[in-house]
Amino acid sequence: LPVVSALGARTLQIYVWQTVVFNLGGRLGLFAWLYAALPLPAMVLLGAVLTLLLAWKPLGVPVKRLTEVKIPKILRKKA
Repeated sequence: LPVVSALGARTLQIYVWQTVVFNLGGRLGLFAWLYAALPLPAMVLLGAVLTLLLAWKPLGVPVKRLTEVKIPKILRKKA
């Protein structure tokens, strides 16, 4: 299943962006409005669509740059 494989490979990307979306949506009151306006099946579908959008490859560029940051030698744990 290519879609599931892509989602699995981009788990960190999805996690980082969902945190941004959830914080912003919570502050704007979007989730309270959606909860009142949509039935549960629509909410599940919206969650699936949001997951696919957050797994979009171009959104991985900033996350990849964050994971490639070099840790200075002084901060590394000695083996």
